[in-house]
Amino acid sequence: MLISSCAKQGAPEKADEWMHRMQQAGVRPDAASFNSSIDACARSGDFHGAEQWLKKMSAANIVANTVSYNAVINACAKAGNIPRAQWWMQELCASGSPDVVSYTSMINACAQKGDAHGAESWLIQMVQSGIEANVVSYSTVITACARVGDKASAERWLAKLTQSGIQADTICYNAVVDACAKARDTKGAERWIKQMLASGVQVNTVTYNAVINACAKVGDAACAEKWLRKMLEAGVQADVISYSTVINACSKVGNPQGASQAAQWLSKMIEAGVKANVQSYSSVISAFARVGDVSGVEQWLTAMEDAGIKGDTISFTAAINACAKSGDVQHAEKWLAKMLEVGIEPNVITFNAVIAACAKAGNGNRCQQWLEKMRRAGVQPNSFTYNSASKPFVAKGDYDRVEGFMQDLRSQGLPLDDFCLTSLLHAYGNAKPKQTCRAQKALQEFLSGGGRLSDNAKRALQRLGLREDGKVKTGTHSLSNRGGRTGEQAASSLAKKSNTGCPSVAHHLINFGAYDWE
Repeated sequence: MLISSCAKQGAPEKADEWMHRMQQAGVRPDAASFNSSIDACARSGDFHGAEQWLKKMSAANIVANTVSYNAVINACAKAGNIPRAQWWMQELCASGSPDVVSYTSMINACAQKGDAHGAESWLIQMVQSGIEANVVSYSTVITACARVGDKASAERWLAKLTQSGIQADTICYNAVVDACAKARDTKGAERWIKQMLASGVQVNTVTYNAVINACAKVGDAACAEKWLRKMLEAGVQADVISYSTVINACSKVGNPQGASQAAQWLSKMIEAGVKANVQSYSSVISAFARVGDVSGVEQWLTAMEDAGIKGDTISFTAAINACAKSGDVQHAEKWLAKMLEVGIEPNVITFNAVIAACAKAGNGNRCQQWLEKMRRAGVQPNSFTYNSASKPFVAKGDYDRVEGFMQDLRSQGLPLDDFCLTSLLHAYGNAKPKQTCRAQKALQEFLSGGGRLSDNAKRALQRLGLREDGKVKTGTHSLSNRGGRTGEQAASSLAKKSNTGCPSVAHHLINFGAYDWE
């Protein structure tokens, strides 16, 4: 009795102590005593200890039974040692008769390691050996398949379970609904939850959360809202996951209505007494930020602070992004200052948002200042940073400043990507006169590095009169050789007038037949 009590507590040391006391008292331990000691090790995950007790049992000339082996198999399974569990299972098959517990332990061992195929194999062996599987055996396999996203197998095993005459429980259905959610199969998730209700199986919070998540994953905010309403109408308690998933789905709609819906669900969440967390508020703040609604962002940031919830990088960066969309530098800088004030370190996205706000306002010098502050803060700028900072100068055709940004980018070990090239090309195209030669050089460098042109880059090249290989387009000019000038004389005159510093432009124009010489 004492040893069994220690086993149930998962206290192998105490069980060991009582076994020694028992032997010292001259009482010979029986199979039940040894099994309890093995079980104590199994419950604590000590498979070495469990194996030692099984060996001691054999040394004491007590024949180990199925319960003994099951305890050792379970110990190995809990420790995640599938090969050792399989070895003991083979020993059991050779010396005794494995039962439903033996096979279920093996199924669970594989499931815990994410080996859905192994779990399926042991269930098949179990059925083939004539042992009737129970709902636990099936639900473990179904859950294992769901965890790895194998929807088809999860559904197949649930169908086999019901065909065998066993009533599927909530765990089985929840696993299949979750598998559908992972596969973004909203119709499948809805079909199974309806079958669950029709079968009289209790639908709980986990079930509804799974189908809500399925809708959210495919961006169907209306579907997610529908199932949250059904959940509430059914009297099932919605939790922070239920509400937050719907709020996040609404926030990603990307329009004012979606932002309003996200805010409404957060309000309902609070009214229902469900404690909102920083993620709940951040989703609403991000929703208003996506549509550039600075007042909405500030309203919910203030509400979050009033609720005693400390904002995080996501919430503050969302606020700064909202300011960036409207070029509101003052408010963007205010929120970054607030962020630092509460002890939250800005990341590269945060700084990029402030720089984007300055760029939107056309304040190039302020962009440069924030780029320097970013470096001093130890935050590594990326391609987006340099391109945002260069935008005001690109618009003015100040290619010298834009080239300076790109040189800084390279000095940081960053490649000249398509965004960088496009910024350069637009700067060259906006310059007066256009800098065709520099555009050709930048393009050749980009292409030689294995770069691929985007549609934006191609449009920038068209504005410069260049083909995608950097050569000047043919037929872009039509000059006649009037006044007795030769082709070379006309081209030379063109090069001087263009002031591009690129005599090769005229050379290309001649070589590629850009002029119709008479």
